Amino acid sequence: MKKITAEEFERCYAVASGLTVEQLRHDYKRIVVPCDCGEDGCRGWKSTTQEREDEQREFEERMKAMMKTLGAIMETLEVSK
Repeated sequence: MKKITAEEFERCYAVASGLTVEQLRHDYKRIVVPCDCGEDGCRGWKSTTQEREDEQREFEERMKAMMKTLGAIMETLEVSK
């Protein structure tokens, strides 16, 4: 499927929602960010909120830290055998 620009995606999203781009941005606090979901029909963009993006980033950072800690624990257990 053909990729489109963020602006094109935002306009299409607004039309599909029955809103204007300005309403999406100001009333609903929507932003457009790159999407790499890999699903059929994905145009390479998604509409979300900055709050949701921040939550996702924080979650990913916590998971990385947890995996690093888990790796250190596993390494300690292997050494102590």
